[in-house]
Amino acid sequence: MSLSFVGLDYGWLDRTDWNLTMAGGEVLEIWFNATAPSDTSAGMVPFTLTGMPDEAIAQLSKDAILVVVVDIGTTVDPYLVKEAIEKGIVYLRQTQNWDGSWSAGDAHTSQHSVGLTALAIWAMMNHGVPTWDPSVKMGLDYIIDHVDPKKNTIASMSEMYETAIALIALAETHNETYDEQINKTTEALLKAQEFYNTNYHMWRYSIDTTSYDLSVAGWVMMGLGTVEWDMPDQCWWWVTDILNTSQNADGGYGYSPGGGSSRTMTGSGTLGLLLAGVPADDIRVRAGLGWLSTHQQTNTAWGGYAFLYHTRAFHAAQMPTPWFDICTNYLLSTQHADGWWRLSSEYTSMSTAEALLCLEYNIGEYSSAKIFKRTLVDLTPRNNTIPRGTEGSFNVILDNKGGRDTVNLIVEGIPDSWVDFDMTAVYVPSHTTKVVEMRVTPP
Repeated sequence: MSLSFVGLDYGWLDRTDWNLTMAGGEVLEIWFNATAPSDTSAGMVPFTLTGMPDEAIAQLSKDAILVVVVDIGTTVDPYLVKEAIEKGIVYLRQTQNWDGSWSAGDAHTSQHSVGLTALAIWAMMNHGVPTWDPSVKMGLDYIIDHVDPKKNTIASMSEMYETAIALIALAETHNETYDEQINKTTEALLKAQEFYNTNYHMWRYSIDTTSYDLSVAGWVMMGLGTVEWDMPDQCWWWVTDILNTSQNADGGYGYSPGGGSSRTMTGSGTLGLLLAGVPADDIRVRAGLGWLSTHQQTNTAWGGYAFLYHTRAFHAAQMPTPWFDICTNYLLSTQHADGWWRLSSEYTSMSTAEALLCLEYNIGEYSSAKIFKRTLVDLTPRNNTIPRGTEGSFNVILDNKGGRDTVNLIVEGIPDSWVDFDMTAVYVPSHTTKVVEMRVTPP
C-alpha cells in the first residue's frame, strides 16, 4: 500500500518511504514527525491522507489537521502585570458591599451577585490572598448564605452559571470548612447530568434542564474540574461524547450543536476535552487550539469572559502561544487608573475579576494553576527535624486526579539552594500516583 498527502509539504516530514507492506488482517501503526520551517505562521494546516493498495480493492482517505505552534517568547514585563493585578485587587476591596458581595451597580442586592462575588474572591485567591483575609472571608460567607438547602445550588439569579462559579471559589479555598458543601453541590451537578438531562447529559440554565449550551456547560465542567476528588468516569465520558459530536469541521465549537465556531465556545469546548482527560496532543484538542491560534486578535466588543475562555484553553494545554502576550498587553492598556476594567457591556466587577484571572494565568509566575492541574501534592517527612549542615529527605507524593500529565515542582519559603529534587518536571499520567524524593540541606 502507498500513502500520499494532499495539502501537506512532504519536506516537513521525517519519513521518506511511504510504501508499506501489510499482511491480510494486519493492523499497522505508522509514526512520523512534522517540523514546520521557522518562518511558518502559526495556525492550522488541513490535509488529507490517502492509502492506495496495489490491488484496487479499496481506498482509504482521512482528513486531518496539523497545528503549527510558534514559540515567540514573551514581551511582557512581569512587574507591570503584578502591579496591574494588585491595583485590580485594591479596586475590588474598595467596591465590596457591606454584606460581603459584589454586584452590578450600586444596589448590593442586584442580579448575579453570587456569581460576581465568586469571581472576585477567586481572582483574589488565585493571586495568593488567603482565605482568612476579610474581603475573601466575607465573600465566602455570602456564597454560603445563598445555598439552596433542597437543591444544593448556589445562586442569586442564574442558577447554573452562579452555582458553577461558586463551586470553583469554594474549591479554590482548599479549606475543609467548605468540603461538605462542595461535595453536596458536586453531587447535585452530577445528578442533574445523569438523571435530569437524559437527552444530552450536559447542563444549561437550571438544574433540571433537558437541553444544553456550551457556555453554561463550560463553567460547570470547569467547576467539576476544580474539585479535588475523583469524578465518576461516566461524567467525563458523557462530556467527551457531546464534544466529539459537536465539534465543527474547522476545529471550533459553537454555542449549541450546529452553531458557527466562536472564540468563546471554542475555548470552552477545548478546555472541556482537556478536563475530561483528553491528551493535549489529541487531534480534537489540537484542532480546537489550532482554531484559536488563527483567531487571536482582540476586540473591544469582547466581554471579559471571552478573554478568559480563550486564555484558559491555552493554559490548560500548556501550549506556547502569542495569545498570552496579546491578551496581557491589551488588558494592561485598557485598565483604568484606579484599577478597574469594563470590557464591552459587562458589569465592572465582573470584567475586573475576569481580567485579573487572565493576567494571573497568562503570566504564569503568579498563577497557582490548580484549576487545570488537579494534582494533589502531599509532603511526607522522613526526617522530622533537619540539623544544620545535614541532609533531610522528604517524599513528595503526586496524586493526579485526572488533570495534566506534567507537574512542575516549585518550593517556596526556603532558598532554592537548600533544595535538591530527583527531577523538577515530573510526568504523572492521569489517575496515577508518583513519589519523588526531595532533599533539604540547611547550611
